[in-house]
Amino acid sequence: MKNIFEFRRFGRVLRYSWATQPTLPYIVLVAAIPLMYIYLLRAAAAEYASIFSDEPFLMFNTYFLGCSWLYAGLSFGEFSRFDSASRFLLLPGSVLEKWLAKVLLVYIAFPFIVWGTFNLAYQGLGFLSERLVAFRFLAIDWSSKEMEATLFFFSLTLPAAFASGIVWKRFGFLKGVIFIFILVVLLYFIVADGLNRYSYTVPTAILFRELTLPFFDLECSGRTCFYIQLFWGLAAYLPSLLLLGSTYVFMKEKEV
Repeated sequence: MKNIFEFRRFGRVLRYSWATQPTLPYIVLVAAIPLMYIYLLRAAAAEYASIFSDEPFLMFNTYFLGCSWLYAGLSFGEFSRFDSASRFLLLPGSVLEKWLAKVLLVYIAFPFIVWGTFNLAYQGLGFLSERLVAFRFLAIDWSSKEMEATLFFFSLTLPAAFASGIVWKRFGFLKGVIFIFILVVLLYFIVADGLNRYSYTVPTAILFRELTLPFFDLECSGRTCFYIQLFWGLAAYLPSLLLLGSTYVFMKEKEV
C-alpha cells in the first residue's frame, strides 16, 4: 500500500493498536501503587519528615519513567509471534498510519494514563497519611523546572526503549535498558575525557562541571556554551531522533 495518510483508516488502525496493546505495563502500573504507598507512608512517619520533601517527586519519576519505558519496549509485541505479526502487517493501512498509531500510544496516551493514575494514587496517599500519621506531603508542582527536566530526559530516552521492541524480538526491553546504560556511560566519557579541558584547581572537565539542561539559563564563556550546545545536539538530540526514525524504517522493512 502506498505510504499515504487517511484519517478514517488511521482511526481503525489506532483502535486495533489500542485493543492489542501490551497488558504487562498496566499490571505493573497497578501493582506498583501499594509499594508506593508503603514507601511514602514510611517517609511521612519518619521523625524528621518535611512537607517539602522530594520523596513524592522522586517516586513519581521512578513510576512514570519505569512504566513508560516498559510500555515502549513492549509496544511492538505483535512481531514476537508469526500469527500476530501477520495480522498486524495485513491490517488495511499504510506503514505511516501504523507507525503513527504506535507513536501516539507510546508518547501521549500511555504516559498520560500513568500521570493520571499517579495523581489519583497520590490523592489517596494524602488522605491515608493525614489519618494514620497526621502528616501530608505538599502537592507536586507540575510546572516546575524539575518536571521540565523529567520530561526532557523522558523524551530523549524513550526512543531507545521504543526501538528495542522492534529491533530485538526477545527481551527487547531489557536490551533497551542495557543500551541506555551504555549510552549514559559513553556520554560521561565524552564530557569528562573527550573534550579534555581541565581546571588547575578542580580535576574535572570544565564542560562537565558547567553542563546544564538546555532550557536553563547558561552562565558560561562563549566556547564552553558552544560545547554545551554541541553536546546536547550530537550526544542527545541526534541519537534520539535517529532511534525514533529507525522504528519507522524497521516497520517499513517488515511490510516488504
